[in-house]
Amino acid sequence: MSGFNRSNRSFSSPPDPTNSSTTVSGLNSHNRKGGRDSITGALNLYNSPKSPSRKVSRSLGSPDVPVGSSPNPGSRGGRKKKQALFGESYDPLALAKADKKVIPKKDASREIIASALLSHFLFSRLPDNEIITLVDAMEEFKLKEGETIIEEGAVGDYFYIVEEGTFDVLIGETVVLEIDEVCSAFGELALMHNAPRAASVVASSKGTLWGLDRNTFRSTLAATSVSAVEDIKSFLGKVDMLSGLDAAQKSTLAQAVEVQTFEKGQMIIRKGDVGEEMFVIKEGSVVCKVMNEDHAAVHDSTIKTVDVTLSAGDYFGERALMFHEARAADVIATSSCTCYTIASNVFNMVLGSLKDILENNMRVTLLMSLDVFASIPKPKLNALAKALVPMEFEEDDEVICKGYTADHVFLIKSGSASLECNNGETVVLSQGECFGEEALLSGDLYGMTVSAVDDLECLVLMSSTLQELEITLPGKCLARLKYASESRFNNKVQSRQSFGAGHLMEGLEEIRADFGQEQEDEELFQPINIQGINEITTGRTLGTGSFGRVKVATHPESGQILALKILQKEAIRQTRQEKNIMNERFLTGKLRHPFILHLYGTFQDTNCLYMLLEIVMGGELFRLLHGDGTSENRLSIEDTAFYTANVVSVYEYIHADDIVYRDLKPENILISTDGYLKIVDWGFAKKVVDKTYTTCGTPEYLAPELVQGTGHGKGVDWWALGILIFEMLVGRTPYVGDNPDDTMAICRNIMNDEIEFPDDFNPEAMDLVEGLCTREELTRLGCMCGGSEQVKVHPFLESINWKKLKAKLIEAPWKPTVKDKMDVSNFDDIYDDEPEYIEVYSGDQEVFAEF
Repeated sequence: MSGFNRSNRSFSSPPDPTNSSTTVSGLNSHNRKGGRDSITGALNLYNSPKSPSRKVSRSLGSPDVPVGSSPNPGSRGGRKKKQALFGESYDPLALAKADKKVIPKKDASREIIASALLSHFLFSRLPDNEIITLVDAMEEFKLKEGETIIEEGAVGDYFYIVEEGTFDVLIGETVVLEIDEVCSAFGELALMHNAPRAASVVASSKGTLWGLDRNTFRSTLAATSVSAVEDIKSFLGKVDMLSGLDAAQKSTLAQAVEVQTFEKGQMIIRKGDVGEEMFVIKEGSVVCKVMNEDHAAVHDSTIKTVDVTLSAGDYFGERALMFHEARAADVIATSSCTCYTIASNVFNMVLGSLKDILENNMRVTLLMSLDVFASIPKPKLNALAKALVPMEFEEDDEVICKGYTADHVFLIKSGSASLECNNGETVVLSQGECFGEEALLSGDLYGMTVSAVDDLECLVLMSSTLQELEITLPGKCLARLKYASESRFNNKVQSRQSFGAGHLMEGLEEIRADFGQEQEDEELFQPINIQGINEITTGRTLGTGSFGRVKVATHPESGQILALKILQKEAIRQTRQEKNIMNERFLTGKLRHPFILHLYGTFQDTNCLYMLLEIVMGGELFRLLHGDGTSENRLSIEDTAFYTANVVSVYEYIHADDIVYRDLKPENILISTDGYLKIVDWGFAKKVVDKTYTTCGTPEYLAPELVQGTGHGKGVDWWALGILIFEMLVGRTPYVGDNPDDTMAICRNIMNDEIEFPDDFNPEAMDLVEGLCTREELTRLGCMCGGSEQVKVHPFLESINWKKLKAKLIEAPWKPTVKDKMDVSNFDDIYDDEPEYIEVYSGDQEVFAEF
């Protein structure tokens, strides 16, 4: 059978008991009229099996100006503001359990579909199992001559592959292209988001197309990705040495796993070779030969010389993750065998030393068992765990002495210690308990003497470490701690057991909710309670967006100048963005950072949602870079480093709480009058513990995993930062090409091309951009072991004092001119004479009940 095979794999279907294939006619039923705020209406034909280079790649059916799009009010001249795209959200765990869509088809058709998919940038990097799943899901469409497949201006959600026939592409009544090649494909933009079609496609003969709709495409990739990771995690869960990893670490490791296949009789491990990877058997079996007491594969040190057969679910070679030592046995495949493999160097790169991880996880668990530390966010807790210093004491050693300055807290790792109370009684503490908590109370003295009962090993925390790590314990927690410290002399059992066992502080959830709310922010940003639009005075428009606009507003009661963000409910409903809007409301209300726009309050009426926001009159970073849209200004290295550090500081803060921003661009960055940045527009932000699968963001800033739809996390933010650095230094983004409206050309460039740097590009900045824009998320700067710290210590940012930056003690490179609180001269002029048309909301008001 002829057709396209990758790595000699056929995409022909297995024997199928079902009989006839399904054909569907009436393609216009898949095109919905209307559409809002398209970033491009391009048809995006893709006919060539080759991927053009960035310099020449263009979607063949893309006109320069999208049909159905309106002029951007914030753009005049050459450089338009970048518009975001957004798609439906999916529940990956639910999708993983759902039945896959399988439409029977002939082998010849399967090979045509597979060939077309594998030659297209959206699919070419997908593994074979996902290609097969997509081939299974594609629907057959039989066309009559003259039948319309795509209608210009309609919102499309199907991507098509040609099996036979000829098709005309028309803009208006003019035929601009003829499609007659088997494996040609068109309409791929529809797989990413709702976009009005820029041209019509009409069958000029009888023909056959295979179609894939956006929901099936996105949900299939999400389900396949989740299933694969969950499958790997279940296998890794059987490895005793990895049992101490937490859920997030196991998920990260599952994504770093590779699959290797071995033929019967093939040597997998040779005795005496230095071990560099471990293996978990997915399918098949192996034999381990010439075992000795040093080899752990059979998990029985009494077996010295014996052949042991291992099968699916078993593992071997795991000591390679901790020890650089020679293999103790030959391991040979006794059948065709598939293994999950983890290389020790990859493990160390994405997670760090296994020995260190297990030790630190133990420390974190110990800290979390103590109420005084339980409310600290996980990243800060990890840093605190690493700062603990091990100390050992022999029997009868005096560890702390009553009346001395309290400057160390002791956590018992092993052994026991005795406390002498005021009444002369003694209390014995054991593993998992702590003493010396007075060190957390400024200026306190130790209230008792503590001695080692036997060999005692402690993890010691210096009181100054909390300040160095910028960790603030909740006020209520400290108050209760002080009470416990003072009452311990008279009520030794209650004070000791309650505190150590985790029962001292009632209402722990209340304390956790209070944690992180900086007192300074609470004083500066008192909430404003408004029930209706008539309670404030609105001024001119500062900017417009997909769902409404932002206006200057005055609160008459306090005289405070604010920014009022007005969101139309009907526009939100039509684009199914209710969840994103609610996310924005709650996240913006929670976040407290000097470089994040503050939310004062919210209210709503029948047709609109309103957000009262901190006003920033310095204008957008976009204006600094591009003026009125006609220029490409290049910032200096020093200025770029300063603005980059602002963003890194925000990322470090939000990523610590597992929040991903997902829409970084100069248009979403305001410059305060003090010259520091404010990150705005949190509509795409989301709390993501593992991965999420919603397509959203701005095309020029999309990371490869967002383009492809295979799931993404915090790595998309670091990629976008690399793009921003490039734009600040060059005046344009690296993947935009000649036409910023051609979304699919931009996405193709992101997937296929390397960044081309100007000859005068700063070498350190280049290294940082290349690290941030690494296509493989796991090896991207900011995503590996060390996280944001890797970025902060990069040579490009070595001049930044991070504590002074957050305290705004560094002189900003540029401060915008603002004459008074109502000066809006740093924003683009927007036609604002006529009242904005408000659409009547036709949805369920309950959706926004908690806004």
